[in-house]
Amino acid sequence: MLLKKRYCCQVAAVVVGILFLVYHVIGAQSFSALRVSELESQVIEGEKITIDGSIYKKLRKEKDFDFYLKLEHQKEFVYVSMTDSSISENLKTGQTVRVTGKALLFEESPNPGNFNQKFYYQKQNIYVKLQDASVELLRQERSVFALLKEQLWKVQQRLTDTIISYMGEKYGGILSAIVLGEDAFADVDVKEILQKSGIGHLLSISGLHISFIGMGFYKIMRRTGIPIGGSAILGGILLTLYVLMTGGSTSAFRAWIMFLLRMGAEITGRNYDGKTALAVAALVVLTKEPVLLFDAGFLLSFGAVLGIYVLAPAGKLPVPLAIQSILFPIQLYYYYEICIYSLLWNLLAIPLSTIVLGSGIVSMAVSQIPFVPEIIPKSIFNLCKLVLWFYERGGTFVLKLPCSRWIIGQPSFWCIGIYYAILIFCLLSRKRKWLMIACVCLMIGTKWPSGNLKITMLNVGQGDSFCIQGAKGSTYLIDGGSSSVSQSGKYRIEPYLKQQGVDTLDYVWVTHGDSDHMNGILELVERKRVGIRIENLILPPEIYWNDNIRELAAAAQKVETKIHVMEQGQLLKEGKMQIRCLWPCPDIEELDENQASIVLSLTYGSFDMLFTGDLEKEAEEKVVTYIEEGQKKHLLPERYEVLKVGHHGSKNSTSEDFLDVVQPTFSLISAGERNRYGHPHAETVERLRNIRSEIFCTMENGMTMIETDGKEGYFFIKQCRQIWIAKCSASRYNT
Repeated sequence: MLLKKRYCCQVAAVVVGILFLVYHVIGAQSFSALRVSELESQVIEGEKITIDGSIYKKLRKEKDFDFYLKLEHQKEFVYVSMTDSSISENLKTGQTVRVTGKALLFEESPNPGNFNQKFYYQKQNIYVKLQDASVELLRQERSVFALLKEQLWKVQQRLTDTIISYMGEKYGGILSAIVLGEDAFADVDVKEILQKSGIGHLLSISGLHISFIGMGFYKIMRRTGIPIGGSAILGGILLTLYVLMTGGSTSAFRAWIMFLLRMGAEITGRNYDGKTALAVAALVVLTKEPVLLFDAGFLLSFGAVLGIYVLAPAGKLPVPLAIQSILFPIQLYYYYEICIYSLLWNLLAIPLSTIVLGSGIVSMAVSQIPFVPEIIPKSIFNLCKLVLWFYERGGTFVLKLPCSRWIIGQPSFWCIGIYYAILIFCLLSRKRKWLMIACVCLMIGTKWPSGNLKITMLNVGQGDSFCIQGAKGSTYLIDGGSSSVSQSGKYRIEPYLKQQGVDTLDYVWVTHGDSDHMNGILELVERKRVGIRIENLILPPEIYWNDNIRELAAAAQKVETKIHVMEQGQLLKEGKMQIRCLWPCPDIEELDENQASIVLSLTYGSFDMLFTGDLEKEAEEKVVTYIEEGQKKHLLPERYEVLKVGHHGSKNSTSEDFLDVVQPTFSLISAGERNRYGHPHAETVERLRNIRSEIFCTMENGMTMIETDGKEGYFFIKQCRQIWIAKCSASRYNT
């Protein structure tokens, strides 16, 4: 058996199993929430507070730095972002300081699939951020360890500046991230290309770096005649300093522990067992920080090595395939997509990474030696630049290949369980064909349509975005933008769609030209190569276009997205779902942007919902007349189960006459926390409560999802872990 007489491996397997069961019982979010922060519980968000502590870690910014403040007599840290960059020159790691600033708490994922800021910092024991902080130096005294960290930080920054001076910010920033773990200057577009094409792992300090630097230095020492013990100790010291300088990521920490164990085996003359070393590293990491079991970096790092040590030899698989077989479900669970050609691309890219590492380290060392002609380090840096240029161009080419990106969505735990069960069977029986069966099971379990209609009000801050997933698999978006969240398309809308397994939006409506309804859609259009594809873009009649819509239309034409206009009376159908346009009427030309908002009536069997954009009172009166006429002709419902409240709950929208006709059981309001407009206004909320309509607002309730099978009976409204069950209206109409 694989674990026979490997007791550390057995213990590690038990620990991981227990933590995994805990995850199932209370969930990863709740597991991390069990860690109570005394400071977090005392802080009121937005208030100004003062905290004493020592500078633990400095984070490079363009002109200055932020830092982590370690609280006295506690294991907690505070993220400090300063206002005055001039004082940063006098701040050193280990100094005791007094910090005053506005307290901010980290937020959890605003929508499924979005970045969980709270968990990201919580796993580092950081619970509070001080924004616009001022710093007062209290004590200069520092420990030896703090002095060492400060010197290593200075070395890292000096080398980073050297790299950028030779290579420029674009490729110099990427090389700094690869070699030094300093990603403050890494080009965002290049990073995304490498990540989407499947070689993003080369950007982080990993086992490849540790093996290259540690083992390389050890072998050089041995060849110079230094004894095994001396070479191992020197190699361990060098590698420890390197890990400290580059930030000590989970993958680097894992590789560092395994390297030290290997050096211990060399010194004592014992055989090095990679599986046992991996198990010891897992125990050390999880004992120090158990919540890392739910971290993508931990799972990918340990999973890759597990594939090398277990699956490759036992299953007689090529190493790249063995690694990919282990990591496939993990990649899908955290990133929702894979690059089909990543295996082949890695076969070419990984060998070249040794050139980048080797030439990068040599060129940095040579550049620091006085009297060395500048042409020598410049030539070596140019070699690095050539490889990085090839990475960028190669990644771009890979992404342009047919079906290069496979967006499957986030698999459920039962799908992942079946996959690994089949993988274990494949390992024991040595029948590789079962790998394909496991992949197919995972794909089907993830992409299988639910057969229900799902409508999601996304939390985009002060803005609007509604995603509709049809029972037959088509996906629609009504608006997408925000005035309070930067890059809402990239960070709020796109990740949710990918998490749901959506790679294409069949139809996207822009109700009107306000940026808080469409700037995210513009991002989606411009990010077609690495994001979500939009097939059809539906806009208001051209007489209502403003500069924002014209810019969007021009961008859509460049990427060959079809453009349509929709006006009163037009209809879109998919099976038993129909979406009818109730407004605007192009015969009325003098309408401002809000009054010209597209109004959509959605019907799915027994369920009805009304979308109103930023419609206000004057246009509402005309829509009321149109709805009443449609009701008389049995084209529109006598009432709607759900209303998307107009203009984020403004008092100028959702009049009493309008509500008398619509009669919504539930009302959805999309508005940002502490928005400067005061949305939703108290007058609107009162009118909704007077008709006993249940209100769901993103600023209080977050994302809201509605799911229905369209039959006479019940539909579901979900928010986080709460579910409301409501009944469809009894009176219907003829379609």
